Amino acid sequence: MRFFGIAFGALLSLGCPSLPPPDVPVPVVEVEADPLLLLAERTAGGVSIEEIDAGELLEQAASLAAAGEYLEAVSLYDEVATRFAGTPAEKEALYRKGVCLEWAEDWTGALVSFRACLALMGGQPPGEDQLPALIHAGLLAERLEQWSDAADAYGRLLESDALADGDRRAATVRLAVVTIEQGDGEAARPMLQEVIDRSIAAAATGEPLHPAPAAEAELRLGLLEEVRLGEVRLDSPDPGELRRQVEKLAAIFGGAFERLAASVLGGSPFWAVEAGYRIGALYLRVYDMFFDAPVPTQLTEEQREAYAALLRARTRILLANALEAWEQNLVRAERTGVRGEAVDLTAAGMARVQSILENRARQRSAIDEEAEQYLATQGEGDPLAPVLERLGPEVGEAAPVP
Repeated sequence: MRFFGIAFGALLSLGCPSLPPPDVPVPVVEVEADPLLLLAERTAGGVSIEEIDAGELLEQAASLAAAGEYLEAVSLYDEVATRFAGTPAEKEALYRKGVCLEWAEDWTGALVSFRACLALMGGQPPGEDQLPALIHAGLLAERLEQWSDAADAYGRLLESDALADGDRRAATVRLAVVTIEQGDGEAARPMLQEVIDRSIAAAATGEPLHPAPAAEAELRLGLLEEVRLGEVRLDSPDPGELRRQVEKLAAIFGGAFERLAASVLGGSPFWAVEAGYRIGALYLRVYDMFFDAPVPTQLTEEQREAYAALLRARTRILLANALEAWEQNLVRAERTGVRGEAVDLTAAGMARVQSILENRARQRSAIDEEAEQYLATQGEGDPLAPVLERLGPEVGEAAPVP
């Protein structure tokens, strides 16, 4: 047991321990096309007059698009935009062309079309007629990682007095996400908190709410907290300083976990599954941080073995929590019908944890049992208590350690 005492001193009694398309409602704006264009042509028999009905051409193009004939539909929209230049039909054709190209997954072409439509509208701040094209332009620029253009589109949206409160919350989240991608997470924090606060206030008035903006805002704030784990170094040779490093890790973990748990419970199936994956990944990241930390150089070989055994014993619950969080998440995804990357990453994370546990079981020795018995007798305060608590059947519900 003497080596466990030395190794445990080195461990410091420390207790050792990732988009559906954003759901932004699009206002419906009707644009009336000029009904007729008369083309006169002089022939040998006199003057021939051809009637071209913009409305009919737009209807034909819409039918083609609905049938998946995107190129043919785009060709008709281009014809309307050219022949009816300077009329409302031109703007309508460019807008519909952008939507058609989105269906065809030609993101760049769609963005160009929406920008052309917006250029014809003008006006600042944007009026109600500009909102649909602005929303599409912002989402497409974000998808294409054209962050400055996306920020400009969302900023213009938020300047409009015609934007509904729910749409304003959604646009604010998107602007915050783009701001994070531009490298300014601190500027994004108050935007995300504003969305949460306004959602709570709106709910208190009985306003029907879409849960996605607030749920995503909670998740993004959680991820911003998790980034701060990069500031933590578990490398101090001084026991007091190392304990402070661990306490900092625990505080950051707690802040991130609280936000991610709020996202799970926020009412949006997609963001609940995304946050559920992130919770498991958070536990596993803390686990990796401890195993990546340097082993104290002053330990003998025998003491190093004891240190490693203590570390395995202390971190077992982190693996259990990650596994439980991910098991819950797969059940959640199945129940709500959510599919996508977060579900795949959840399954991959579970496979990794199960592999770690299987390797531990194969390599288990008497020293592991002694380490567990030693830790069971220790009454010192644990700076990682929030990390080491069991998740329970649902996030936030306590459950005893088996």
